Amino acid sequence: MLVPCGDDALVRAIAELEMSRPVILPTDTVYGLAAKATDSDARATIFALKNRPPEKTMAVLVADQAQAAKLVRVDQAFERLVEQFWPGALTIVAPPADASQDNDFAELGAADGFIGVRAPSNEWVRALCTAVGPIVATSANIHGEPPATTPSALVDQFPNILVVDGGLGGSIASTVVRLDQGAFEVLRPGPVTADDISMTLG
Repeated sequence: MLVPCGDDALVRAIAELEMSRPVILPTDTVYGLAAKATDSDARATIFALKNRPPEKTMAVLVADQAQAAKLVRVDQAFERLVEQFWPGALTIVAPPADASQDNDFAELGAADGFIGVRAPSNEWVRALCTAVGPIVATSANIHGEPPATTPSALVDQFPNILVVDGGLGGSIASTVVRLDQGAFEVLRPGPVTADDISMTLG
């Protein structure tokens, strides 16, 4: 199912997500296979579709820092990175917010509870996050294979999933940085470099 990115696609994507059906979205990096962050059934469907190992976590797309603060602890280092690189291609892995331990977000973290969040520069995706809340997303491909970059290839690979056509997708995923008490570690290199992060954090 292929639909051009726009207002109609937004309505259809919201409906799919509310019915626990994953959707494929264009982002500012690679196409993402996505579901509502609080929907454990849809999250499980994503893992099955991708043949993704269950111990691997997924990043959470958010509309802005305020939405991220519902999931992770926002400190000065987090705020500096957000001011410099959001919306954009930087996923920030941070300790869980205190409130997230008492709700459905508690299942999103790694073994240590840390959760990766990102506000993409794609306005359509941020509008979707505003409408339905935080969204878990992972690259739209079978685990271990390169991300598909064309909508037609995505339809072929995932024939029963709504694909929002945003044109040619990228092949480079976001940078992933882990923050812990002011220190940082780049877990996955990407468009934002370690030097960029170091300069921002001072």
